[in-house]
Amino acid sequence: MKMVFCGKTFLGVNCVGFAQDIIRLMKTPIDLYVLPVSADDGNDSWEPSLRGFAARRSIPLIGSLDDLELSGDDVVVSLEYDRLLRMEQLRGARSYNIHFSALPAYRGALTSYWPIYNGEKITGVTLHAIAPGVDDGDIVDQLLFEIPTFCTAFDLYILYNRYGYELFKSNLQRLITGREFSLVAQSSRRVSEYRRASVDYARIEITDFNLPAIDVQNQIRALIFPPYQLPLFRGKAISSVEVVSHPGTVGDENAFAAPPGTILVKDFGSAIVSCLDNPVRFTFQSWDRIEEDSS
Repeated sequence: MKMVFCGKTFLGVNCVGFAQDIIRLMKTPIDLYVLPVSADDGNDSWEPSLRGFAARRSIPLIGSLDDLELSGDDVVVSLEYDRLLRMEQLRGARSYNIHFSALPAYRGALTSYWPIYNGEKITGVTLHAIAPGVDDGDIVDQLLFEIPTFCTAFDLYILYNRYGYELFKSNLQRLITGREFSLVAQSSRRVSEYRRASVDYARIEITDFNLPAIDVQNQIRALIFPPYQLPLFRGKAISSVEVVSHPGTVGDENAFAAPPGTILVKDFGSAIVSCLDNPVRFTFQSWDRIEEDSS
């Protein structure tokens, strides 16, 4: 029996390492293989390299599923792999994917962005059978969790990896044996799907404050992913954002009375900017102060 892991990042490394250790412990005759994403050069960065991990663990690396003669006795698991696996490549192997969302919501890409942008309170990770479509295969298992109000896209990505690993561990035995599976077809309700092109990461300057503060906050949180980008306000990188509640009897009742986009307070490393209702407070990556002539 062959078990092939296609993928990357924390999820890939954790799942492959766990599977190898458990298979050795159980003395199960399973040959492991790893198919890393094409961008994986074998070196760890802000996320671990699955290619490098597999090499250290002496797990054979393959360049394509076509390198193996797969059959219905084999298992393929996709763990944040960056390409769709074609059914003809799988050759009848039992094939599964761990997707970073509570399917059927948020099929496709950018699952760390859109749930936050849309103000979702709950998301999840889903283990599902691979089908010809995009993340539309029958569900094996699913874990749901809350999205904290302070959670950024980067924070959510880390949570997905953690919960995805827990989902994998609890289902490894069933993945290996194929027994005790209860596949559930995805509901036709609450289906949503996003493509990579649905977000233009070249446009990350925050300029529209004629919105409720919570919407501005969600827009910014969805863009905070330090390894790749931080949203900007007047050219300054935003590292965190929060809604400022009305001071009520504590302070001036008119403290928030300003047109949306007005800088109400600014100092080294932070600024408070008015929105349609409450203001938002930015903390910047650097401690440079916004220039006086910018306000």
